[in-house]
This record gives sequence, C-alpha cells and structure tokens, in this order.
Amino acid sequence: MIEKFMELFAGLPRAYGTYKLTGETSKKGKAEGRATTIQEPVTEQLWVAHLAGRQGLGIVPIRDDGSVVFGVIDIDEYDLDLKALELKIKKLKLPVVMFRSKSGGAHLYVFLKAQASAKNIRHSLGYIAELLGYPGIEVFPKQNHLAGQDDVGNWINMPYFAGDRTTRYCIKDGKSLTVEQFLKYVETRKTTIEDLMALEQDFDDVYLEGAPPCLIALARSGVGEGMRNDVMFSFSVFAHKASEDPVNILNHVNDNYMQPPLTQAELAVLIRAGGKKDYFYKCSALKAVCNKERCRQSRYGIGDGPSDPGLAIDGITKICSDPPTWVVQINGSRIRMSTDELLTQSKFGKRCVESINFLPPTLKAPKWVAFINAMLAERREVEAPPDAGPAGQFMHHLEQFCVTKAPANSRDEILLGKPWHDEESGRTFFRSADLFKYLEQQRFRDLKENQIYALLHDVANVKKDFFNLKGRGVNVWGVPTFDRQTEDFDVPRVPEEEF
Repeated sequence: MIEKFMELFAGLPRAYGTYKLTGETSKKGKAEGRATTIQEPVTEQLWVAHLAGRQGLGIVPIRDDGSVVFGVIDIDEYDLDLKALELKIKKLKLPVVMFRSKSGGAHLYVFLKAQASAKNIRHSLGYIAELLGYPGIEVFPKQNHLAGQDDVGNWINMPYFAGDRTTRYCIKDGKSLTVEQFLKYVETRKTTIEDLMALEQDFDDVYLEGAPPCLIALARSGVGEGMRNDVMFSFSVFAHKASEDPVNILNHVNDNYMQPPLTQAELAVLIRAGGKKDYFYKCSALKAVCNKERCRQSRYGIGDGPSDPGLAIDGITKICSDPPTWVVQINGSRIRMSTDELLTQSKFGKRCVESINFLPPTLKAPKWVAFINAMLAERREVEAPPDAGPAGQFMHHLEQFCVTKAPANSRDEILLGKPWHDEESGRTFFRSADLFKYLEQQRFRDLKENQIYALLHDVANVKKDFFNLKGRGVNVWGVPTFDRQTEDFDVPRVPEEEF
C-alpha cells in the first residue's frame, strides 16, 4: 500500500511539508496550524506516519526536471457542495478524482499514466477549473520549473491522513472511499496529458473561430457576473479583429455564454471600448486560462498586437541562508534573486528579462514599496541546509583547507603554506594569504576579504597570533581544530564468482 501511494504521489524527492493543527479555526472556518517545509528525503517512514495519523505529509508535485505525475486544483471553500461539484465533474466527463480537503473544501486530483511537463498540466488544470466555474483558483504545481537545487516549490497536504479514519477521503458517487477502495478506483481514472489538452478541442463555435484559447475556455464554461465586464471587453477586442460585423458576434456571445447576459446598454459600452485601436486583450484578468504559446499561434491572439500580460506574482519564498536567497514566482516561473535584486526595481526587472524574457512595468516608488511589502507579508520561509549560501560554503572551504591540505610537521612549515595543528592549544594556525590562495584555487569568490574576516571572527572563533618563524615575524590566525577522519572507507566485498 505504501508503495502504491509513493508511486501515485511521486513528487520532489528531496523535500516535503508537514502541517500540525493547533486545534483553532479561522473566521472563514479553516483549520489553523503551522506549516513547515523540511529539506530531507521523502521516505516510506513518512508515509507510514501519515497514514497512521501521527504526522501529516505534504508533497511537492514538481520534480527537479520540471516533470509531474499528478496535479491538483485546490478549491478552498469551506461551505462547498461536494455532491453538486461531483455531479458537474461527471457531466463534463472530466478525468478528475475528488477528495475532501482537511478543512472541508475540495482537492481535485489528476493522475497521469506517464510523466508530463509541469507547464502543460498547469495549463490543463487551469482550463478544468474554468469549466467548473472556479477561474483563477489555486493549482499545484504552482510553477513551471524550480529555480535551483535549493528551491523546493510548494507542497500540498496528502489525502488519507490517519488512513480509513481520515476526513481527507476520496469521494465517488457521493460516498467516501476507504484506502483500499481508493487505490482500486484511481487506477480507472488515470489519464494522459494529450487527453487533458484535447478537452479544449471539443468545443466548436463558428462565431469564435480564431479566438484566443482563453476566450474559448470561458465560453465553454460560461461566465458569471463577477467576470462578465472584463471578459466581454476581451471578446469585443476579438470581435473587432475578426469581423466587420462585431455586434453580431458579441450579441451571440452575450446570449449564449454570459450568465446572466449583460443589458444592451452595458453591451454597447463594451462594444465601443473594444473597438479602440489602443486597447487590447485584458490578459492579466484572464491569466487563469492563459496559454501564451497557443495564443500567439491563434489567428486573433496576442501575436499581432501589444498584449498586456501584467505582472502575476504568485508567491515568494525566503531561503534562510546567510545571506538569504529569495525565490519569486512570476507569471508561472520561479526566479532566484538576491535581497538587492528584490528591493531594487531596475535590478528586479533585469532578472525578469534574463529569466523569463519579460520586463515588468515600472511603478512609482511608494507603489513599489507597497508591492514588495505585500509580497513579504505572504512569504514562505524554508530553512536552508547548514552549508547553503556563501557563509556556509566558506566554512566548508575553511574546514577542507585545515583538514585535507597536507599539514605542517612543525610550526615553521607554516611558511610553506601549510596549516599547523597545535595539540596543546587545540587550534590550527595558518597565514591569511595561504587561505585566500586556497579559496582562489577553489574558485570561491562569493565573499569579499572584509566579509571573510567578519566570518572568521564571529563564526569560526578565530584568534590572531604572532609567531617568530625562521627569524621572521609572521602574523597568523588560529581556529579550533576540526575533527579528522580516523577510519578508512569500507571496501565493498565482491563475490568470488564475479572474478
């Protein structure tokens, strides 16, 4: 059973999340708790603890190569009618497996028969969410790719915490399934990324021929009151591009896809606005169903005009190294930044151009400060491994210099560039020039000399000393002696028959 769960939910293998409930409930009805990301391997023991109800487990769907085998739509509503949602999923014949979330909402999983790119499944999940009437809802994975080996993305709580005693169960025909029933059922619901993407090709309307894929997706699902004006404005832009009689198209769209239809007075305003030459699609308002690559290929997509994609910031993660590293998710991509790049608007824009070929709009200083503060207020924090960041890497190099470099047999051999281990004081002494030479050989250039001096003083507990060596006065540094390896590595035994 554990093997099947690990296969179904095979995400990032080098980190996981856990969420410990505090017993409190928010004003919205959500169970409160403390979320923690741990950069350690996902093991069978973690799954055992999860299914036994001892410790909850969160899995990051995206792997280091940008692939996934499952994706999730997170409908975070606590008075959700799960039966009505399941009926809608069945009516639309969507390859979705529905679970009750820990707070009473729904997690809609898509399980793949073979791995696919995170980018493709994110697009398909956004489209399915639109069909179900939840535009802009949260989907996992939250990114198209990770920013590097210290980036861990975003995790989602796994179902069946506490096994058959769970409140996070799979729902089929309005009933909760046991673990065993779920494992049998899920095998019948697996799909392929090709079948998911084909969902968008099952809709045919001659009035919308050549329209951007986002508008086709919205037409298929229907547009409620909260989005009608923005969506109909973009339909108006399309209609003026596609036809000499845009009013005919827009009346068709209004009558068939707006729920409820706009009044003729409201429609007339949007018809006039969409026909202005300096107006274009409101891409930022349609980002939940946006597929820029396909849109550029559409006859009346963004390829023939100045789109307005906006700057979609989906979250920020602080990797608590020294100094910290920031991972910002922008328009579906993860970008690693230094603190200086995060705070300086011009450097922020440069990183965006280098990473995703997109230059964000320039904001006035007060708005930029408010924008950054809003991101920081919602940040996630991830504890970095001890050797992460320039400071951790320097301490590793210092230890290697003291331990692996051929040691001096006597104090005088410090002049030969060797570290000398003084057993009486329990310190290793060396010249600063020899350490800097070693760091240069290792191509370590992330810290300036004054920063290294500060680390030696504050972290490495260095003490300055003065030795008289071979008649010369020499300034040296002394650090507490590092432990040395005292045992040889085990030599694997090879069976005789292999010779």
